[in-house]
Amino acid sequence: MSASSSGGVIVFLDIDGVLLPFGSNAAAVEPPALFDDACLSALSALLAAPLPCEPRLVLSSTWRAQPAFVADILDEFRRFGAANDGSPLGAVTAFVDATSTEHFGARQHEIASWLERRRAQGQAPAAWVCLDDEELLDGEECAERRAMFEGHVVQTRSDVGLTAEQAARAVALLRAQLAGSGSTSKRRRGDGEEEGEEYDENVTQGLQTRLSA
Repeated sequence: MSASSSGGVIVFLDIDGVLLPFGSNAAAVEPPALFDDACLSALSALLAAPLPCEPRLVLSSTWRAQPAFVADILDEFRRFGAANDGSPLGAVTAFVDATSTEHFGARQHEIASWLERRRAQGQAPAAWVCLDDEELLDGEECAERRAMFEGHVVQTRSDVGLTAEQAARAVALLRAQLAGSGSTSKRRRGDGEEEGEEYDENVTQGLQTRLSA
């Protein structure tokens, strides 16, 4: 099954701690910006990466519960796109979907429910990755579905947000899934380089150079 004939390529997007770093060590965002431009640049590079089909965003953040907050996110995408010609964020006018706005719980469970519902509808994504500062692999709450999520998680630092290196890692995970290789990248810092990461980091750096030109 090709990526385009299935549920495509999905990126589950958290906001706090991914596009909006927080905490005492987080860098201040200068108004009128709402999100950190470095984090938006990393997300933009991920979306622009060469994949068989365009990655689509599913909002998994608690921001999904408030339409006004969702509108703020899309406004930030437009702002960044207007300032960075060629950024795919400028073309994002809506999320393809969001995890449930009726049932809230552990983030991993919310995403798993979305995936299970899509599979039941015959629309399982060909590849998917989660960008989140919350724990999606370790701990008692995540134990039952850990195997399902291994190779699909890029965990950010809450006070830093999404980096270019993590965007490259997300691309590597998606490419590995699409290739059907079954390979996974190690999530924890200090575990060494992942297979395929060097290529995707070079792609990401090239995209960022083009966007900033």
